[in-house]
Amino acid sequence: MEKRVSRLNRARCVPRSRRAGALWLALLLLSGCATALTPPVTAEADWPMVPSTAAARANLPATPAPSATPSATAGTTFTTISAPPAADDDWVDDEALLPTPVPSALLFTRLRSSFALPDGADPAIRRELQWYAKHPDYVKRVFSRAERYLYYIVSAVEARGMPMEIALLPVVESAYNPYAYSPGRAAGLWQFIPATGARHGLKQNWWQDQRRDVVASTSAALDYLQTLNRLFGGDWLLTIAAYNTGEVAVQRAIEHNQQLGLPTHFWDLPLPAETRGYVPRLMAIRTLIMNPEQYGMTLPLIADAPYFSRVDTGGQMDLRLAAEYAKVSPEELHALNPAFHRWATDPDGPHALYVPVPVAAAFAATVATLGPAQRLSVAAHRVVAGESLADIAREYRTAVEALRAMNPGQPVRPTPGVLLRVPVDPGSPLRSGLVIETESGVFQPTGARAAPASTPASTPASTRVSTRAPSASPRQVRYRVKPGDTLYGLARRFEVAVVDLKRWNRLRSTTLQTGQQLLIHPHGQRLQ
Repeated sequence: MEKRVSRLNRARCVPRSRRAGALWLALLLLSGCATALTPPVTAEADWPMVPSTAAARANLPATPAPSATPSATAGTTFTTISAPPAADDDWVDDEALLPTPVPSALLFTRLRSSFALPDGADPAIRRELQWYAKHPDYVKRVFSRAERYLYYIVSAVEARGMPMEIALLPVVESAYNPYAYSPGRAAGLWQFIPATGARHGLKQNWWQDQRRDVVASTSAALDYLQTLNRLFGGDWLLTIAAYNTGEVAVQRAIEHNQQLGLPTHFWDLPLPAETRGYVPRLMAIRTLIMNPEQYGMTLPLIADAPYFSRVDTGGQMDLRLAAEYAKVSPEELHALNPAFHRWATDPDGPHALYVPVPVAAAFAATVATLGPAQRLSVAAHRVVAGESLADIAREYRTAVEALRAMNPGQPVRPTPGVLLRVPVDPGSPLRSGLVIETESGVFQPTGARAAPASTPASTPASTRVSTRAPSASPRQVRYRVKPGDTLYGLARRFEVAVVDLKRWNRLRSTTLQTGQQLLIHPHGQRLQ
């Protein structure tokens, strides 16, 4: 009997809801059950600790022996609550109180341990440091944006045995914005101009511009930097200067000083003003990372762990479908695959996408089960007499390049009766839903073919990709399917995408039934 009563008393000490209020707590104290729920001791005696996971909560000791210094059960992980609940709260959800987990290893710690460029005391470095110190929000935005890419670049630099400061060059080049585009037509994190990008194997066509591809452009940039470093005898400051202004300009400056009997170190060369500020800006960023507190900075907690992973798609793929399969937003998928101009990958490859590590395995398993028709929305068009590829492209609101890519070998005027594969909507511009934020806070919409211009090199370009809010529209159409209606025909009629019609109506196929009702959001309500 005593055992039954004991079990009953313990059961009464357990609340039915984690949101039990003050009344239950008072009853708990009066009933003598408080001993059974004594919290483990914390570093801050005034505040309790809660398990960091539900599993840990389940492992709380039911009846710990009272003592002056109670302790947690072995193997239980706890997280200190960083702030007390509001005084007027009726209840507090302990999940809401849990702070954001701190990564077990920080990437900036790894960076600091691998810096290798010689220290400098040039006044230009101090000027750049002062600018950064006056613009802490800018620095925070740059490194918050870098979180997606920095681990990969740090690892690539480390694998080649290069100074770790090289991983910070995109801060100076593009503010770690893969969409950055300069007046000189340089693009991407590493700001390749078209000719240099082509020389290093970066594809630039109607579908994609690999100057913006994080992995491909990083490999090309590091190749180029190593080539320059060999040219300048292992001097990394001259190498970095040449990356900015070109090797010819640096060589001429060296020859000029040699003829005058002057030193040929970077700090002594008569280089363009932009380059004289370029290297000090990199050195200032290095100094800032070494001791951010000295300059009133708090750097984001970037984990020393991969952010994204490569997944083979097996063929051309619609990026919105990919985002849905991967369970990430289209904007997140585009930020990890910024090379693509269109809502589909290049039909000529490479057939792969980068997705966040937590979803990579599930996404790869899903993609492996898909056929071509499930990876891309494609219409079949039968050519009629007199039609040209340009006529068909205009009818389907796509580009001749897209038709040629999907129908290789077809002449300008295909043979009547031939069936052509036509991309439905993925040929539309991908970047129409993105904007750039400048340092002044002005939002500049980006076009389909032209990216925003960066600010002059003398002032760090502050750009951040975000999403433009969809145009507000109260219109919502309930459409009843008529005989002869098709998804593609309705998409053209209402100027929306087939993939969105399917999404809005949870359709698993393109087959429609007469009398079926469809929900349609015309004019600006489509997913971008």
